Amino acid sequence: MNDKEQQNVSHYLYLRTEEDASEVATELRKQGYKTETRLSADGENWLVLAQHRVVPSAEYIAGVRDSMERLVERVHGEYDGWEVAVS
Repeated sequence: MNDKEQQNVSHYLYLRTEEDASEVATELRKQGYKTETRLSADGENWLVLAQHRVVPSAEYIAGVRDSMERLVERVHGEYDGWEVAVS
């Protein structure tokens, strides 16, 4: 895989408690993501921002969406999608 084809992809996961956010972030780091956990903009929920470098494709993104949704479902969280940094 060529590094020039890879792009930074960010995923947004929202959890109800700091403990849930920490659990999700730990799991994502085990999978190779860089994570940042902080109180979300609504001041009540917690955001886990998970980032990695990949070559995005429709198939890949669909698979990641399914994986992220299953991960947050266990703790009644929400996967709010992804974005690619434009280079």
